[in-house]
Amino acid sequence: MWPPDGIGQVTYKVGRALDRAGRMIEAPWVCGQGWYWGCVNNPYFRRLQVDRVLWSLQGGASVIQHDDPRAAIAAVSFGGCWCGYCRQRAARLGYDLQSQMLAFQTSSTVSYVRALRSQTDTASGFAVPMSCNNFRMKLGIPHTLFDYGMCEIDPADADLGVLEQAYRQFERMNWMQVVTLRSADIALNRAAIARVHALGGAMLYPYNVYMPSGSRFSADAASIALLYRFVRAIGALLDASRFIDQTPATFLTADSLAALERARVGTIVRRAGAQTVLHFVPASSDRSVPPVDISCAAPSGELSVRSAERPDPRVLQRNAFAIAPWDWSTLTIGA
Repeated sequence: MWPPDGIGQVTYKVGRALDRAGRMIEAPWVCGQGWYWGCVNNPYFRRLQVDRVLWSLQGGASVIQHDDPRAAIAAVSFGGCWCGYCRQRAARLGYDLQSQMLAFQTSSTVSYVRALRSQTDTASGFAVPMSCNNFRMKLGIPHTLFDYGMCEIDPADADLGVLEQAYRQFERMNWMQVVTLRSADIALNRAAIARVHALGGAMLYPYNVYMPSGSRFSADAASIALLYRFVRAIGALLDASRFIDQTPATFLTADSLAALERARVGTIVRRAGAQTVLHFVPASSDRSVPPVDISCAAPSGELSVRSAERPDPRVLQRNAFAIAPWDWSTLTIGA
């Protein structure tokens, strides 16, 4: 929400939000840098945003990411906006800025996003895919006016239970959520990559990730790359998968479930057409941990086991197989 005033310019003053004293507003996290927040009711700012999208498309972009999509809603918490355009629109629509600022700026932000998308689609001649930043996977106004979300999550958000609850909601809403993890813990990054993709989302490669301390983190490629190779290898299966109400206990023996719990291996159950897919997601990056023996309870149809890093895993006699607690493996049941 603080784009420069034009291509090659380093000023941030066109169409900006104003506090009640008429001063341009800065977000608290960039205070003092002269990056002034835009006003969504200011026609000059709206034009600037449309131009930025069109410039990006002309430069070869195929998808647009809108940072700070809450725009004027967020600005209410740090001062505004009280500019003439906001005052005029509020008066016309019957809002009292003193007591109804949040409601007014919510309405203004929705109007801005809809207009931005409509105008850029019309000017470009096609529906421009547009994502937004919905920090820590939050959904509300105006996030759902975009096509999908891209956000940072914290370590607590990478818990399997938290992620599964979130992605079940996303699936019901037909919402795609892309994340990046604010953690330098390699084991947690590996687990999050497997969990997020198995649940129907996507996680950006951990490169130059902005950390809570203000520093940047990039994972060693050797510890991560094979997981992304696996995502590509089973991409069609991931794309076709949906949640089902059955649990791992439907498919695995009690001894297997206990062994997985001891090894802290998470299990995700999905359905892809006629196939049931169980994902065993890593909880540790310690490769000295011995494999876990797994047996199916009452399998129906053909069984297939694949792993991200262990070569050629096989289903053994009596429908048994082994998975490594540090690896991401899948069991596919059915034709």
